[in-house]
Amino acid sequence: MNMIVKTILGVLLMFTANIWAMGIQDSHSGSWYNKDQSGHGFSFEVLDASKMVVYWFVYTPDGEPTFLVALADIDGDTAYGNLRQYSGMRFGEFDPATLHREVWGEISIEFLGCNSAVLIWSSNVEGYGDGQVELERLTHIAGQECVDVAAEMTGEWQVEF
Repeated sequence: MNMIVKTILGVLLMFTANIWAMGIQDSHSGSWYNKDQSGHGFSFEVLDASKMVVYWFVYTPDGEPTFLVALADIDGDTAYGNLRQYSGMRFGEFDPATLHREVWGEISIEFLGCNSAVLIWSSNVEGYGDGQVELERLTHIAGQECVDVAAEMTGEWQVEF
């Protein structure tokens, strides 16, 4: 094959890999974190092809532990939704009348493969701002197999457990 044909085939292969990019799979469920920001993390639960639950275990601007929850919509390799922050209940009392629910902001999570993702957030609560964090998988759910379609298309095919 001459160089022009190889170049054209290479470009078509890259284009095809982008079209067939991996969508969010059940196997993306598990714990995720950023090793350079140890001390907070994420848990993702893929419910079906259109929804996932996101839990973000983090801290308030005052240094108090808190968690944020979203029921996110899935669109291809990205999930997005509104995060909510819960407060008010005290351990052992569990009185729903004391529960406060506040829309904290928005997130989007783009899964780049079986073991990496980027989370972007924008908060409407003072002190949090907006930003992004690169994530890597910390745990897998037993029996869940992740197939990285983009890597398969480029000859770097892997099945992750």
